[in-house]
Amino acid sequence: MMARKAARPATQSELATWRGDLSSWLTPSRFAALVESLSNTHGDHAIDQPGSVFRDAFVASKCAAELAADGVRLGADPPDFELSFGERVERYEIVEVQAPGRRRGDELKADLKSPEDRARPVHVPAEEWTPAASVLRQLEEAARRKAAKGYPADTVLVVYLNVWPVAGARKVSAGLAAALAPAHAAFKAVWVLDNGRLERIAR
Repeated sequence: MMARKAARPATQSELATWRGDLSSWLTPSRFAALVESLSNTHGDHAIDQPGSVFRDAFVASKCAAELAADGVRLGADPPDFELSFGERVERYEIVEVQAPGRRRGDELKADLKSPEDRARPVHVPAEEWTPAASVLRQLEEAARRKAAKGYPADTVLVVYLNVWPVAGARKVSAGLAAALAPAHAAFKAVWVLDNGRLERIAR
C-alpha cells in the first residue's frame, strides 16, 4: 500500500474559521465532531501549527464530556474555554505539561508513514521514560507559573498532563496534590486531564 499523503497545514483563513466555529456555543457532541474534523483535515499540523486552536479545543471537548456540560465554546484567552451548566457558565484555563525536551515538530514526521507503520506499537526504551520526580517538578512549575498570572478567582485550572511513558506513574498520582498546591489559592478548582481521564485535585 502506498504511504498516505501528509495532511496539509491550514491557511490563515481556515485557522480563523476553525476558531470562529469553535468559539460559538455548541453541544459537547457537536463540538467534539468539529475537533475531530479539524484533526482529520490537518493531521499533526493541527497540533504543531502556530495559531491552531486544536489543543485548547481538544482539552475543552474532553472536559465537556467528562463533566456532562450542556454547552462548550473556546474563550477569548482568557479564558481558554467555557462550559455551561444550565444558566451557569464556568471559565477554564489550560496549562500543558510535557516531558522535558519534547519537540512537537519531530512528531510531524509520523504523518509521512504508511498506515501500517503508524498502527505499530511504539517501543520506548526504559531508560528514556520520564522519571516521576521530573513530572512532578514540571507540574509544580506549571502551577506556580499559572498562579502568578492573576486570573479571576472563579477560573478553573485544567492541567493537561501530556507525558508518556512515565517511570513511576503511581508516584505521580500520589504526588499530584502536593505538586499542584500552589494553584489552589489562585483558582476555583484544579483538574488534571491525563490520558483522557479527568481528575479533580483536592486542596
